[in-house]
Amino acid sequence: MKFPKQLIVPCLAACALAVSCAAGAAEPVAQEPAPAAVQQETIPQKVTLGLDKGENMAAVIRDVFGYDLRGYQYVSFAELWDETQVTRATQPMRRILLDTCAAIQAGENMPLGYLYQGNTVYTAVEQPDGSLQLTQYEVQPHTNSTETATVLPDYRVVETETRAVNQASMEALYT
Repeated sequence: MKFPKQLIVPCLAACALAVSCAAGAAEPVAQEPAPAAVQQETIPQKVTLGLDKGENMAAVIRDVFGYDLRGYQYVSFAELWDETQVTRATQPMRRILLDTCAAIQAGENMPLGYLYQGNTVYTAVEQPDGSLQLTQYEVQPHTNSTETATVLPDYRVVETETRAVNQASMEALYT
C-alpha cells in the first residue's frame, strides 16, 4: 500500500477546485461539459482508511514490539481526515496526521490510525522496505488559550522503533 486509494479522489478534487478558482479569476471561456465518467470521478468519496483497525494495530504492536496497548482507544485516519469527527481528545492526533501528510515522500505509507491513552499516542506504519515502524508520541497539554494552541506544538515524538516483520504480521495490520 503506497498512497491510499481512498485519498486520490479527494486530493484530485482539491486540485481541481484550486485550478477552477484560479481559472475563475481569468476571463471565462466557453467549455463543453465534461463527460459523465469524468464528472463521477470528481465527486469526493468518503475516506475509509483505517476504520475498524484498532484491534489489528494493537495485536501487531504486541506481537512485533511487545507493547500491550489493548486498553488504548483508537482513532482512524478516516475519522481524523473528516474534520467533523475530530474531538478535543483527538485533535492532537489530527495535527500529527496533517504533519505526516505534509512530510510524506513518494513510496511512503500513511498511518492507518492512532492508539491513545492519556497523553500517550502510538502508531505503526509499514515502511517502503517492508519493515514496521512504531512511533510513540506525547501529547502536550495547553492552556485554554486558542492563540497558544496555534503557536505551540500539540505533541512531541518520544521514541521510534523499526523492526523487520514477516508478511503474515504485516497483512494482519490491514485485515
